[in-house]
This record gives sequence, structure tokens and C-alpha cells, in this order.
Amino acid sequence: MSQRYRVSTLLSAHGLVPNAQWFTEASAVRGTTAHSVFQAELCGEDIQVAPQYGGYASAVRALVRDCGLRPIAVERRLRCDVSSGKMDFCGWSTETMHHELPASVPAIVDLKSSLPQAWHGVQLALYQRLIERETWRDMLPKKLQELPWFRFGAYVTKDGRYTTHWYRDLQDFAVADAILNLTRWLSANDLFDHEQASDDDEPDDDVLSVGL
Repeated sequence: MSQRYRVSTLLSAHGLVPNAQWFTEASAVRGTTAHSVFQAELCGEDIQVAPQYGGYASAVRALVRDCGLRPIAVERRLRCDVSSGKMDFCGWSTETMHHELPASVPAIVDLKSSLPQAWHGVQLALYQRLIERETWRDMLPKKLQELPWFRFGAYVTKDGRYTTHWYRDLQDFAVADAILNLTRWLSANDLFDHEQASDDDEPDDDVLSVGL
């Protein structure tokens, strides 16, 4: 089997994340905290956070409530032959996430405690390629099963606010597919940097999967 790489590794290796210095220790703790609250809210659990992250927690809770997010899977890692990704949320909304869309849509959501970036759309496209290999569409409400997946970035701030960004550019998929195909070719010819982290020995995180 070829080496398998995390989506984040592929984005960085192929130059889509130009400023790695953005990812500081402080931003990592902030992001981890926000994701922990997101997971807890979606799974119906309670979680307490340090006071300095209270605004992010409030924003996450408002996001889940206002958008009526209903999960099929939360923080679930999926794999294909060359990539691996842990998507924050896959399921559907029961309230409007974008003014141009109906209230209820199949949704893939990636939570961020930063600002929108163009590469976020490609990240979500890579996640969608992984999801398309699963049978999760069958777990959507019947009226939604014929609709496409909609990709959203959810951006939370320290003042308790959130915004959702609908990534609709189909070029994201062309870039995602090019990344996967180029990585396959480079790996097959022993030209990919194998010193970068792979996830071959990571658990499947089944305990974090939610099926409704």
C-alpha cells in the first residue's frame, strides 16, 4: 500500500498553505478548545473551558443552535489510498446556513478560529472526496438525499460571534483531484517527501462517530 498522508500535510506539501507561521502554539490551543466544544455540543455533552476561551465556546454553541446542525459523523477520520482526513462535521442543517440556500441542506462543516482563506475550500473538497466513498448519504433525511453536499467554513471569534462561508467554487475539486493524483504519482515514483507525517498508525476514531 502506498504511503497515506493527512489532508493538512498534502495542502502544505503542495504549497496551498503559504504561511505556516500562522499556526502558533496559541492558535493550536485555541483551535483545539473550539473543536472540543463543537464536538461536545453536537454529541449532546457538556464541557467547560478556560475563561479566555469563553467567547469561542459561546460562538460554537450559537453556531450549532442557530444552524440546527444534525450530525451523521463528528470528528471522524476517513481514508483513501493516498490521503486521510478528519472532518469536523458531516450531516445536515435544519436552519439556513446561507441566505441563497434553503434551510435544510446536506452539509460538510470545517470549524476555524481564524479568517476565511481560499485553501479552506480545497480542504473541504478533499474531505468531500473522502465522504463520497462512504454510504453516509443514505443516512440523510430522504428529502435531502438527492441534494449535493454543501461545503461550509464556520469561523468563530473570541467575542462570541460566528460566520459561515459557503465554498461553492467547483475549481476547488479540480485542485483537490490534482493534489491527489500528483501525490499518487510522486509517491509511486518515490519522489514525495516521506519524512512528512503520515497517519498509517493513527486510530480510526470510531468512538467519535455519531450516527442518527
